[in-house]
Amino acid sequence: MNIAAGKPWKIRADFPCLHDFYGPGGVARGHYFHQDLYIAQKIFQKNPVKHVDFGSRIDGFVAHGDPIDIHGHSAALLNLAQILKPGGTLYLSMPFGVERIEYNAHRIFHLGAMRDLIECSFEIIDFATVDDTGELHKNANLNSAVQSSDHHQFALAIFELRKLV
Repeated sequence: MNIAAGKPWKIRADFPCLHDFYGPGGVARGHYFHQDLYIAQKIFQKNPVKHVDFGSRIDGFVAHGDPIDIHGHSAALLNLAQILKPGGTLYLSMPFGVERIEYNAHRIFHLGAMRDLIECSFEIIDFATVDDTGELHKNANLNSAVQSSDHHQFALAIFELRKLV
């Protein structure tokens, strides 16, 4: 059950990922290409004293063999909130659209459910999207994106967050 949205997750079994475990790195384009460049620019401009990166590169974060946890996204966000210092910045991205789990691949979130989960621990500083066609939209309107979340098949939300004090 997707607690945040109050309805069960739809699981699609037709998204086989048969070769990614052995595939070469550095082939990302479209959604994650924009994510990498956009966030790298933000980090460069902010010039933080300390920067910790995990899982930002599609070719550098693999969770093969991990046990399935239907609420893993909630636990991960809570964990990030616990380890980030008060007032610290977190850059977070996630696919959004018609909410579902693409078995053996990824989870697509309804943006409203994730916004509600995020706002429990963070202030949203900036929001951008990469739409279904792979176009980057900086300074996007979060409320409009939430309203149109179910009209997307695979869009990407990119958040700049500040941990609440």
